[in-house]
Amino acid sequence: MRFVAATDLVGVVGLDETLNDALIGVDPGTGEIATTVALGARVTDLVEADGAVWVIVQTVRVGGGGTNVRALRLDPASGQTVATVPLADGDFQPVTAVTEDMIWVSSPMPGGGGIVTGIDLGTNAVVEVRELGDLEVAPWFAVGDECFWFVTDTFRTYSPDIAEVVCVDRASLEVAQRIGIPTTAATL
Repeated sequence: MRFVAATDLVGVVGLDETLNDALIGVDPGTGEIATTVALGARVTDLVEADGAVWVIVQTVRVGGGGTNVRALRLDPASGQTVATVPLADGDFQPVTAVTEDMIWVSSPMPGGGGIVTGIDLGTNAVVEVRELGDLEVAPWFAVGDECFWFVTDTFRTYSPDIAEVVCVDRASLEVAQRIGIPTTAATL
């Protein structure tokens, strides 16, 4: 279950079989369900940015050839889709982070590595796609001024109790820093 607060509505989306293709809007003042937005696709993440709710959705291709992945920009008042942005296709679970002028989508790829896609909040267009090579990307992601930050389980080869926080320099895409952390802290 993921949630995001936007304007006067709290959006909730389930990441299980019960609510995996809809956004539920809850009025924080009353605690009542104010709206339900059917998205018709599996939701993998959502975030508030620039007064809108962004939802990352996947649909399975007919014949089992992977998935189609899109970022949907929703008007939080009406629940209507304002923009649809196609993203890299694959069998992965994209997650999001926000900076002042961009929404970033980290897409771990099957077999390792990943892609980070930057969507300009002013134009609703993909303006940056960064391939991360063979760096193991996990579904914990943040963006800083100089780094893409990931939590990976690279160290589990050496110890099942250690994960790794990795800073990937946004300009060079080189690993700038690695920090070993207990796996119980990695999921906080």
